Amino acid sequence: MLDDTPVEGSRRLRPLAAMWSVGLWLTRSLLGTLSGAAAAMVRALPILLGVVTFFFFTAEVWQSVGRLQSYAYLVMVLLFVGVGAAFIATRMPLDVAALAHFETAQDVRSALADTPMAERVGELALPADCPVHRRQSRTIRWMGTASRLFIATVVALVVFGFFLVLGALTVNSEVITAWTGSAPTSGLQWRTANHLYSFTADHARVAGFLAVFSGFYYAVVSTMDPMVRQSMQDTTEDTVRQACAMRLVLLSAAPDSDSGAHERKRT
Repeated sequence: MLDDTPVEGSRRLRPLAAMWSVGLWLTRSLLGTLSGAAAAMVRALPILLGVVTFFFFTAEVWQSVGRLQSYAYLVMVLLFVGVGAAFIATRMPLDVAALAHFETAQDVRSALADTPMAERVGELALPADCPVHRRQSRTIRWMGTASRLFIATVVALVVFGFFLVLGALTVNSEVITAWTGSAPTSGLQWRTANHLYSFTADHARVAGFLAVFSGFYYAVVSTMDPMVRQSMQDTTEDTVRQACAMRLVLLSAAPDSDSGAHERKRT
């Protein structure tokens, strides 16, 4: 009884430790994806902002998007996200079987570089394949799609912030009224000696629409531009291969751990 108490306590802590480890790994993976695509984003953002700014100062956009009901606006956003995700998923094939195969110990060490599990490679019987079922294979492919969507989301947030500031500086309530024919939804206003500045719900709707459109456009271009596609593909493949290597090491240690726990209970 006394000997089993620490074992049972450690078992209760395993899920928390696993969640923490997975959370750290996902954070590092997303940051790695972002850094890998940073150069492409720096090249694309100025061009994208230059094109989209033209639509920001178009009265028709404010008349349509700026006055949408909340449910219609949400459906529009989800439509862009859904079409973008579907397009990325169909244009980004991953050879999961090849990524899950490890021929030598050096292959596993390379995949687990900078992780504590790299020290446990000696426990593996190689060559080996990480078991990946059909459902898990779909999950891996969606993880690759999510990495692209994450970059598109970052682009959308940058565009959203840019147009919020630009709109507050250049498009006040008087301009919105002239474009749409009615006063905008109440918001913040402040006046200086020469100008009245405004920030309304119309600003947020238009900036949000242009941000979602920009993120969608970048997601599509990232699958078509060879340079952007290669940088993001490499990051995704590295992430998937590291996940397969981690799972292979954990599965190889699981029988030993279970047998060890069984022996402790018997004693």
